[in-house]
Amino acid sequence: MIDIPARISFCIVLSFINNNFIFSVSILIVTIQLCVFFNTQMPSGYYCPRCQSENIIVYNDYIECTDCRLSFSIETLLIDIEDENILAEEELHGVAGAFTEEERKRLDEELEKDGFY
Repeated sequence: MIDIPARISFCIVLSFINNNFIFSVSILIVTIQLCVFFNTQMPSGYYCPRCQSENIIVYNDYIECTDCRLSFSIETLLIDIEDENILAEEELHGVAGAFTEEERKRLDEELEKDGFY
């Protein structure tokens, strides 16, 4: 939800006091544009392990870096791993694609047996 500053809500009230509908709508549109323009993104506490940028988009279970365009699992970021050893989602898909379906199933079974998941 967008937090509307007090002076902008005053503009909204002012626009509805007058009887000119077009003026009211134009004030409302300008107010919405000001809210969107001045809405600063709150720091998330995450950063890109690849390029160290804090320009990221946080989704439910992963982050996306807007500078290097890589995605990282939040679950992976919470584990105590050095940044250079964290693989991006794109890199993980490339590793998984190198195995045949039979090899992936066998690897899954071995990892499950060893308690990795």
